[in-house]
Amino acid sequence: MDHKLRLYVYWPMLFVGLYIMAIYLFDDSESLYMIANGIFFLLLFFILLTGVRFNFKPITPEILLVSYAGWITLSMVWAWDVSATGDDVVRQILFLCLWLGIVNVVSRDRKYIVATLKWIVVAGTILTLYLIAHYGFGSYLSAVYSGTRIGEDVLQLNKLGMYTSTAAILSALFFLETKKFQYILLTLIPFLGMLGSGSKRAFLMFALSIILYMLLKVQGQGQKYRIIKLLGGVFIFVGIIQLLMGSDIFGGVLGRFAELHNTLESGDSHFSRMLFLQYGFQSFLNHPLLGLGSGNSHAVTIAALGWKTYLHNNYMEQLVNLGIVGFVLYYGVYFTILKRTFSLAKNNDICARMVTILLLSQLISDIAVTSYNLKFTYVVFAIGIATAKLYHHKQV
Repeated sequence: MDHKLRLYVYWPMLFVGLYIMAIYLFDDSESLYMIANGIFFLLLFFILLTGVRFNFKPITPEILLVSYAGWITLSMVWAWDVSATGDDVVRQILFLCLWLGIVNVVSRDRKYIVATLKWIVVAGTILTLYLIAHYGFGSYLSAVYSGTRIGEDVLQLNKLGMYTSTAAILSALFFLETKKFQYILLTLIPFLGMLGSGSKRAFLMFALSIILYMLLKVQGQGQKYRIIKLLGGVFIFVGIIQLLMGSDIFGGVLGRFAELHNTLESGDSHFSRMLFLQYGFQSFLNHPLLGLGSGNSHAVTIAALGWKTYLHNNYMEQLVNLGIVGFVLYYGVYFTILKRTFSLAKNNDICARMVTILLLSQLISDIAVTSYNLKFTYVVFAIGIATAKLYHHKQV
C-alpha cells in the first residue's frame, strides 16, 4: 500500500513541485529553459506510468480553456502574422497538457492543493535567495537603498516582482490561517525579492491581496463584528507598512512609488504603456470580434513605437489578439473558477479562500503583465480548476 501511495501520489506531487521551482528559476534562461520542459514531460510520464485515470468529465472552466485554445488555433485563418500565431498554438498544446496533468494529480484531495500552494512559497523563497547570492548581499542592499532595480540577470524584472509577490502573498495567508511563525520568515524572504525587483505593481498586488483576504475572511460573520475586525486588520496592516517604510532600507522603495506618481504626467515607460493602450484600443475597435490573431499584438507596438514587444497589459493583449470572443473565453475561466471557490470560501473553507486570493492576485497583475503565454498562469489555472472540481463533486 505504501509503495502504491508513493507511486500514485508522492512522485507526481514531487514533480509538480519541481516544475513550479523550474518555472521560477529557469523560465527566462535560454540555456536552462529545457530543464522546466524536461520536468514537465517527466511529470506527464509519471502520471501515465502510474496508471492514473484521467478525469474526462470536464467542468465549465475546462471547457472554456479548451475553447480558448481552439479559438487561438482558428485565429491562424485571419492572423496578421501566421508564424506568431503558430507559436501560440504549439504553446497552448503544451499548456493544455500541463494543466490536465496537474489537475489530475492535485484534485484528489485538498491537502494536495495546499501542498502545491506551499511549493509556490518554496519556489519564491529559493528564487529570492538565489537573487541575493547572485549579486551579493552588499550589492543587493546598495541597490535597494538607492532605489535601483536589481535582478535582470536572474529574471525579467516585472516577472520577478510578480513571482515573488505571489509567494509572499501565499506565505502571508498561511500565517494568517495557521498562526505558525515560520510563515513570517517565509513571507519576508520573497518580500526581499519584491524589493529587489522594484516593481511597484508587485507591491500593489501584495497589498490589495491582503486587503481582499481580510474582506473574504470576515464574510459570514455578524455585521458589527465584521466591520470592527476588518477595520482593525486594515489599521494593523497599514501600521506595519508605515513602520517598514520608515526604515532606511525602504527609502529606495518610497522613491519608486514617488516615481510612480510623477510619471503620471511624464516618463518613457509610462508614456510607452499609454501609447500601447491607446493604439491597442483603436486596433480592438477596428477588429472587435476576431482581433488580429493570437500573438499579433506586436503590430500595435510597431505602429506605436517602432519595435516589436508585448502590450504589457493582458486585458488589452486579449482584446487586440483575439477580440471580444477570446477575451470572454480567457477571463471566463477565471470567472467560473472564482464563482466556485468563492462559494467554498464563504463557508470557511481555508483552501478555497487561499485559492480565491491567488486567482484575484493574478487578475491584479494582469494590469501590467502579459500572462496568457506564461507557464505559471496555467499552473494557477490548474490549482483553481482542481479546487473547483472538489466543489463540483460535493454538489453532484
